[in-house]
Amino acid sequence: GLWSITISEPVYDVAEDAFKGCHPVEVHWNSRSTGGGMRYVDFGPSLKRIYFGDKVEMIPQGVCKNNTKLEEVYIPASVTTIKESAFYGCTNLRKISMGNRVESIGQDAFYNCVNLSSALNFPSSLQAIGSNAFYGCAKIPSVTVPENLQSIGTGAFYGCTNLKKVYNSSTMTLVPGSSDHGHVAYYAHYVYNNMELQGDYIFGQSLSYDERYLLLGYVGNDTDLILP
Repeated sequence: GLWSITISEPVYDVAEDAFKGCHPVEVHWNSRSTGGGMRYVDFGPSLKRIYFGDKVEMIPQGVCKNNTKLEEVYIPASVTTIKESAFYGCTNLRKISMGNRVESIGQDAFYNCVNLSSALNFPSSLQAIGSNAFYGCAKIPSVTVPENLQSIGTGAFYGCTNLKKVYNSSTMTLVPGSSDHGHVAYYAHYVYNNMELQGDYIFGQSLSYDERYLLLGYVGNDTDLILP
């Protein structure tokens, strides 16, 4: 079978079964087509990596649904929308590289990606996460909730039993053990609200420490730090 497939303009549509029996390991997708064009394509059970190019603005609905060998997804800065069920049931998916312009993540987008184990550092552009978007992603260790996030759908993080740390820069008040806001803090041991950057230092307020502000990180380039 084929090792890799590259899809680029002027290709604007591919039939669901166009690559049936080809079993590529890698796909490079760089077509601007959205909505009625690129959609779910059956790339077969061997696909491990899919790279979207800088002409892609939308990750189509169900594009890799139930692909159980997919390990890695690269989403470039050109993408603003990840549609419903895009990576639903990708049980071997371990890493997502997400660009800094994503505004919405659709319902069931990463549903039951049980081996997704990288921290979710969402970009500041993100405004909405759909219902059950990360349902059952039991290995996610932490989530950064960005300042512009306005809504998290029902059950978006339900079943994320290893999600112990939540870093919150949004206006939402997140409380450990609460099922509000899509269960994002339901399993959390530590929730840091009111995140702010002071110079090169990141501070946050923790309910677990009597609402005191704690030093959470450093983003500078110094080789030696002296505190205080």
